Amino acid sequence: MSKFRKQQQQQKVKTYDVNYFYNQRHSGRKTYIPQNALNVLNIRTKINMNVKKERLEKLKTFNKAELEKKINGNLNKLSKDNIKPITTIIKAILEEKKDVLLDYTVKNLLNKAISQPTFCDLYAEVYQNFHSNESKTVFDKIFKDLINLLENKYEMGMLDKNYDLFCKNVQDKTRFIGLFNFITSLYHINIVDRTTLGYYIDYLFNKLESEDTDTEKYIECLCKFLTKINDKKIFEEKLEVLKRLKGEKDRISARYRFMIMDLLDLYKKM
Repeated sequence: MSKFRKQQQQQKVKTYDVNYFYNQRHSGRKTYIPQNALNVLNIRTKINMNVKKERLEKLKTFNKAELEKKINGNLNKLSKDNIKPITTIIKAILEEKKDVLLDYTVKNLLNKAISQPTFCDLYAEVYQNFHSNESKTVFDKIFKDLINLLENKYEMGMLDKNYDLFCKNVQDKTRFIGLFNFITSLYHINIVDRTTLGYYIDYLFNKLESEDTDTEKYIECLCKFLTKINDKKIFEEKLEVLKRLKGEKDRISARYRFMIMDLLDLYKKM
């Protein structure tokens, strides 16, 4: 093909960008567009419509149970070595389906954190990666619901007579302490602020002042909570109360008074 004919063919090819069509549409003038250009536009329109249709079909066939299973399975495999890829997977799922999976994810994460204290800091790190105002609202509600659920009060006579009730009380106590353990993990990575932390500390101290309470459960929780926080200023704010509790021999058994003594010894070393 000669150079002249190539130039002729190149001159016959006309291109139309988006701005051209936009300007023509709003100009009010009738414009001739070659049929071959219209054919291309029709093909592209059909492709775009098919893509949108496929997306709608995916939404219709969305399986919540499968994604919940995937989130749970990844959390079950969590370790120091794989925390980054697992966090990436969970975050990606939530970005697509946060409206239907956020509650499940926060509740699942929180339940695992309080029942597996060894991995508590890892679960806190996972939560940090999708933490937002929305997730905070969900977390606060679930946390308070769990506190209310685990605040079961049993008379010692009931526990002595009913072994199943005794086991449930021990389990509830472990999970209750786990809740506050998770709060300290979140505090150390700046998810829980000082004001919120103070609220939970006051909650535990107020429970200890109540006559109708499982004193020993709250003392153990408080001692582990303050030990992990390891903040001298917070200790100083509650020092007199701790000293008073240490001397309450009639209400608090020796084992739990020793926990308070260990806490006061920790303060002296700060």
